Amino acid sequence: MVLSLLYLGLCRLLGLVVSCRRSESDRTPRSSCSSEVRILERQLHLAHQSFDILLGGFTTILRGCKTMLRPGGFVVVTARPWRRAGELVDLPAAVLACAEDAGLIAYEANVALLTGLRGDSLVPSVSFFQLEHVRKARAAGTLHLAIAHEDILVLRNPI
Repeated sequence: MVLSLLYLGLCRLLGLVVSCRRSESDRTPRSSCSSEVRILERQLHLAHQSFDILLGGFTTILRGCKTMLRPGGFVVVTARPWRRAGELVDLPAAVLACAEDAGLIAYEANVALLTGLRGDSLVPSVSFFQLEHVRKARAAGTLHLAIAHEDILVLRNPI
């Protein structure tokens, strides 16, 4: 509840929410603005925006990170490609472009497998939605593989 109200307060400061009162004559805040906050969170959440807005937001976030880093400091980001309308969207490459636009330098790129360990074997850990997508694509005659990794991008503030 406290975090929701803080979030709502931040949104008000940014001019994104006008009021959270019962009426204009009632100056006491509602005991709970959680439903309004949830709607606002969904509208503002970058994952629910277009790809261009997502990347613009990510560039803004990385610029903010850059201002807080000492020269030579690091930011580590994980990013996973996904499919949109059957086409692979290379988010890690797009994040690297955002980092460059924000003035950060790509220092290192690694891969983290999304797996579990069963005995001596690695067992892929993919979501139900990915498995369903792969099954539908294969049934339609298209070979798709489930994405079972995330890219770990290490970005550095120039010295």
